[in-house]
Amino acid sequence: MTIKRRAAESVRAASTPPGGRSGPIAQTRNIEILGRCRVDGVPVRGVKAIELVTALAVAGGRMHRDGLRSRVYEHDIADSTLPTLAYRARQMGVDVRFDRERCEFSLTAMPDIDVLRVFALITSGHVAEALELCDGPCLPTSRSPLADALRHSLESRLAEEVLRTGDPRLIEAAACRIDTWSLAEPAMRGDDPAVAVLGRSYLSGCGLLPGA
Repeated sequence: MTIKRRAAESVRAASTPPGGRSGPIAQTRNIEILGRCRVDGVPVRGVKAIELVTALAVAGGRMHRDGLRSRVYEHDIADSTLPTLAYRARQMGVDVRFDRERCEFSLTAMPDIDVLRVFALITSGHVAEALELCDGPCLPTSRSPLADALRHSLESRLAEEVLRTGDPRLIEAAACRIDTWSLAEPAMRGDDPAVAVLGRSYLSGCGLLPGA
């Protein structure tokens, strides 16, 4: 079974309600926000529109306007800003709608977002596969509350699970993809030779590596 198929099945299982039948939201469109920003393999400039879609997906497909605003922007915005982002998302093929009565934005179909696949793989215990999908920081050019929260959560969770495996090869692979203090600290303490490869850039930046 391929990594993508396994991840997709994990996401479907996590979103299937009691009784086994899928909900009204189905997967569509492939969105990449780890190390890049692409929709169906095509690079996009509208990072804010992708953030809006991601925030909705993380929330299960719908969110009140005020909550969405506070996740995508760290400052006050015009009333027209979110509807404009929803329009841009629709131009990219992701259908985002606004319910005026409830003041809610919603997805008519759930996109397949790489960061959510990674979380699903971690949850299902497939740590190596999750690490393999991490091609860079989540939403690397964004400083929104959503982007900061996703980056912190993903890196912390993945680092914790990688260390939990105790697999030296997996830990070494993680050193090339994740830079968090939780990985660097054991290396500085020298508790375990297996984690000495971790936090390389932290240690180098502190002048604690030979030749740094």
